Amino acid sequence: MGFKKFNEVAELVGILAIVASLIFVGLQMQQSQRIALSDHYIQSVANQIAADDAIAEHPDIWVRGNAGENLEAEEMAIFAGLVRNLADIAYYTIEVDRAMGQEDAADIDVMEFALYVYENPGAYEVWLNREEELARYRALLNPDQTFSEEWTDLVKTAIAKIEEERSP
Repeated sequence: MGFKKFNEVAELVGILAIVASLIFVGLQMQQSQRIALSDHYIQSVANQIAADDAIAEHPDIWVRGNAGENLEAEEMAIFAGLVRNLADIAYYTIEVDRAMGQEDAADIDVMEFALYVYENPGAYEVWLNREEELARYRALLNPDQTFSEEWTDLVKTAIAKIEEERSP
């Protein structure tokens, strides 16, 4: 076998090695994404269990608050914290879904949270007041920066779709 033939074989082996390494890297990336998604889902379930446990400690406040009934100041603080926990879980779950390229899952999570606040006027009021207050504070801290209220807008849009679907 001449030098030219050896050179061609060596180049072919090199190209095959590069292709094989790229395939391996691609498989590693897929595996890493699956692991990250699994970790995300496990953490989401753990967060939901913790939120459910907190609700179970105050079922009367939870039911009355969701119904929009008047609560004592101490009860309102508890209820607002419970709603904040659920809203934060929903928000960060949606953000991780998007970061992982799971847009369909993010859309479903938005709709689930929207349905929850739609069906629970007390929770909707608490959540919306918090979002509006956060928007005011962001504007105070950074008056020159424009903040997107995308999260709030997404939930409001989903609620509008729910209302449209349920209207006679």
